[in-house]
Amino acid sequence: MTPGIYERKGRKAPKKIFAFTDKAPSYQKAFKFYPKMNAAAGRRFPRNFYRALAKAFATRRR
Repeated sequence: MTPGIYERKGRKAPKKIFAFTDKAPSYQKAFKFYPKMNAAAGRRFPRNFYRALAKAFATRRR
């Protein structure tokens, strides 16, 4: 058996549920997440920030 974490149910053969390896994973970008999120944040942040700031000033303790 190769290194990993196995699960055994009853008398059945162990089933590998997690494999150990010496190689580092490599991923590729699937979506253009950051450009889209930065654009959305650029549009929404000022309005939400100033609304929250006004609420903070209105409810501050004196």
